[in-house]
Amino acid sequence: MARFYSDAGIEELWKKSQPEIDKVIERYHEPVSQAILGVNGYLRNVTSGYLGRRFQIYIDLLGAPNQIQVRGYADDYFIVVTSSPEPQVDDIRNAYLGYLLEAPAIKYSDLIMKNRGLIDYVQNAPALPEVYKSDFLLLTTRSLIKAVESRLSKGGNRQEIVDQAFREGYILTPYFAEQLPVYEKQQEAMRITFRADQNRSI
Repeated sequence: MARFYSDAGIEELWKKSQPEIDKVIERYHEPVSQAILGVNGYLRNVTSGYLGRRFQIYIDLLGAPNQIQVRGYADDYFIVVTSSPEPQVDDIRNAYLGYLLEAPAIKYSDLIMKNRGLIDYVQNAPALPEVYKSDFLLLTTRSLIKAVESRLSKGGNRQEIVDQAFREGYILTPYFAEQLPVYEKQQEAMRITFRADQNRSI
């Protein structure tokens, strides 16, 4: 590998490519920063880090276009996006919400799983990925994410987002959408109020 690296002039190729890579990174920097700050503000999350975990974004210009891959390893989240006409900011925000909300969901999984019988209602939902039909914890977390996305929506389509999520099979999204205005009126972070919300009867 070392010989190939040298013979192919990989270092020089990287140097030539760096200006174009920097341009793509610049396109993402401002909108992604704003999206992350918006989520942190809404969930009242500390922007310097969350419980020692990492959320990292990589741009792969050699991959097939319009792709986003999300991988979680232990406490770390890695996002890989490929080239696209417009920055895939909404997908990155969605992944970041998962990064922040999956941890408290797992922490209080015993409370969430008390309602696991509700998963029976999604077995015939054609638009719902199979993984959510067998994992109630994931279904609950994803329903909450979609509800939060509706609250973060800048247009007047909040209810449309909730209704669409429900039609797809995320049956707890309407419940969370009703509860989020209550959360917004108090000062605690989402990770703190999460337990209290799960203690309520769904």
